[in-house]
Amino acid sequence: GAIENGSVTFTDASKKEVFTTNLENLNYTIQDISTKPNTIGAHQFRANGALFEDIAWEGGISLEPFKLYGQLWLNTLPLAPWWDYLAPADAPFKLKSATTWLSLPYRLFYENDTLHVALDKARLELKNLNLSQEDNPFVSLADFSLDTELFEATFMDEVALTLEGLSLKSKGLHVNLPKEFPFLLSLDEIALNDLYASSKEGEYDASLNSLVFEGFHGFMASNSEPFTSFDSMKIGKTT
Repeated sequence: GAIENGSVTFTDASKKEVFTTNLENLNYTIQDISTKPNTIGAHQFRANGALFEDIAWEGGISLEPFKLYGQLWLNTLPLAPWWDYLAPADAPFKLKSATTWLSLPYRLFYENDTLHVALDKARLELKNLNLSQEDNPFVSLADFSLDTELFEATFMDEVALTLEGLSLKSKGLHVNLPKEFPFLLSLDEIALNDLYASSKEGEYDASLNSLVFEGFHGFMASNSEPFTSFDSMKIGKTT
């Protein structure tokens, strides 16, 4: 089956401001889906829209044994319109801007009476985040990325979790605390490298290669000189 150059429009008029978004240039194909054992079908989806540049999803499907695998991509997704739509009307914060990118390779399969869900080499990027509180700047972040080699969850009698090679980086973090706490905190860069963690049968294990902070400064709102600062701090390998 296939859909070629389709379009979908979604409108919600139940809120104070009408929310509308659409998918254009929508193409979807699905083929060779079968209940026969060891038969793998395939599907491909791609579209763009008013609130994102590109979305793509492709992968394989097996019904016997049950197995799903593939990859999801989101390219240039602005988050502010979705925040305005999904956040409660009385939310104390407002997202002024933020754009995200996502690459999500996945595997989902059932084996030996156990459901396995895994993400391989997933990546999330976030840029130009600006969050305000009562129209005052609260949090800004120039750049953020999150990568992981493997995240796996297994579901049997208990849930077991495994995380391998998680790395996190952020640049240009600024936090303006509320009026009751007139401080400004600034951090040029954070880097968390190669976090490993696991949870199984009530036992937990974790290790971290390094955690690095660069260029931390703390200011009083009424003073241009920092009351505390450091150029660099590194926490070495821990278990």
